[in-house]
Amino acid sequence: MTAMIGFFRTILKLPFPWLVWIALLMCANMVVPVFFFGTLEGKLVFLAAVAGAAGQTWIFNSKDFVRLLGAGHLPWLPLVIWLWFRLGQIPSDGIFRYWIISVIVLDTISLAIHFTDVVRYIIGDRRPQLILEK
Repeated sequence: MTAMIGFFRTILKLPFPWLVWIALLMCANMVVPVFFFGTLEGKLVFLAAVAGAAGQTWIFNSKDFVRLLGAGHLPWLPLVIWLWFRLGQIPSDGIFRYWIISVIVLDTISLAIHFTDVVRYIIGDRRPQLILEK
């Protein structure tokens, strides 16, 4: 629990545009799915977000706020692919479809950003991006 609190305290040190981006991702992946929890999509989006947050917390606890944190988004990759192929089976009208599209778009952008971060970490950029004063 301490690691998770430290992780979120560090996130709050990010510049404002990144905080808005993270809020959008959290809304699409952790808040809205609760309203669609009766669907397989709602459950899987929420589960992928929780798995990703757990992974990021573990990485943060062992390595600090480094680019490798992007690997925490790995559960989103199969999710986005599955949602993309599932889109044809979802009625074309209604908020549920708009939410699915928003998850696909937001998570795909996030995956692209974090894939770059992980590659940068692998090739040697291992310095902490933010440091939490203890």
